[in-house]
Amino acid sequence: MTPSLAAGTRFGVYEILGPIGEGGMGVVYHARDSRLERRVAIKLLPPGMAADPQAQQRLRFEAMAAAALDHPYICKIFEIGEHDGAVFLVMEFIVGETLGARMRKGLMPRAETLQIAGEIAEALQAAHAGGILHRDLKPANIMLTQQGHVKIMDFGLAKRMEDIPQSSGDDATVAIAAAQLTMPGTILGTPDYMSPEQVKGLPLNARSDLFSFGVILAEMASGLHPFHKPSDVETLTAVLRDPPTLSGQVDPGLAALVQRLVAKSPDDRYGSAAEVRTQLNNLAVYSGPVTVDKISAERRINWKYPAAVALLAIFGLAIFLSMHFGWPRRASVPAEATAPQTIRSIAVLPLDNFSGDPSQDYFAEGMTDELTSDLATISQLRVISRDSGNREGPERRRNPRRFGPSRRRPRPNYRGADRRKSRQKSVVQKFRAQLSRRPRIAGRISQGHR
Repeated sequence: MTPSLAAGTRFGVYEILGPIGEGGMGVVYHARDSRLERRVAIKLLPPGMAADPQAQQRLRFEAMAAAALDHPYICKIFEIGEHDGAVFLVMEFIVGETLGARMRKGLMPRAETLQIAGEIAEALQAAHAGGILHRDLKPANIMLTQQGHVKIMDFGLAKRMEDIPQSSGDDATVAIAAAQLTMPGTILGTPDYMSPEQVKGLPLNARSDLFSFGVILAEMASGLHPFHKPSDVETLTAVLRDPPTLSGQVDPGLAALVQRLVAKSPDDRYGSAAEVRTQLNNLAVYSGPVTVDKISAERRINWKYPAAVALLAIFGLAIFLSMHFGWPRRASVPAEATAPQTIRSIAVLPLDNFSGDPSQDYFAEGMTDELTSDLATISQLRVISRDSGNREGPERRRNPRRFGPSRRRPRPNYRGADRRKSRQKSVVQKFRAQLSRRPRIAGRISQGHR
């Protein structure tokens, strides 16, 4: 493989525009796809690893792992190929900067920290749902676009969950250590962001990525790495034994989230990236010195506040009405009923069925007719039926467009409905019995017409 590619070099169908960056796992170039006229990024193995079959296989697996994930916060993979014996990876070209470069500019505001953390957690949730562990999550592998959004890159150490040994003990340690070593004594990955179980060579699951994410979150929130020491050995020891170091600038809610993410035991961490996203959303909504548990409790009881306000408003209204109008008296007769006014005519409007059961329409119709008939027995009282009481009736029939469709419910056809008529008769009889127990009402109405 060519040690370095100068601008203008043709690499298959791609034209090299210039270098982007170089790391321990590869060299990345900015290139142009002559077929689709688009800018891409090409990743090649570094010269010292170009002929290493294991490194070549790792690059191929990175392409397969990332290509299987279609998410806006994960860098897209376009192609994996080989040119002049060199394996290369073609991926999305991202204009922006790494998260590490952003953090070196100064302490990030809380809102920006929560927004970026939420997008990282969402990308991890998608990767884990696809059965992929990243295993090398760090600020250098997270790009921020010009719009401020996340793009997770470099799945070179990614591994399918079903491929990770699930046994414990020396066999599992040897199996994973063999996959992590390119030469004796060299561990693949970044010690600053490795989980304790990854350092020990134990079986991994999604919570290992969450530990790395917790370290990044602590660094974004406080500006300090929670475990970093002068040497790699000291850093690894701190990852295994020491509690995280957080500055006093981190609010208690965010600090509680970080503490649980970087717990030494995987069982003490969150179970999934989805749970982490929920807590981040809570922190984005609630600001101030509150813990994660208090936030969850506050969301659970938040519905009680509107109810309490409503009850206080009703109670206050009741007191106001009682002070101005007095408490209502039972069985009191309205003043209008005792006033010496003469009523010479009365209109009986149709009763409506509010039960929601259409089969009860007959009851409303029958009660209207029966009430009209009973009132008609009172002398010197003109009873206007519902048909004659509808003053719009004649005009509506002459000009229906003026009034629109009639709101009257068509009278049901009782022919052949013996059962309904029987029920109606029974209800009317009960209603008459109730009216007979109210002679004072009929007496007052009759007395007002004499």
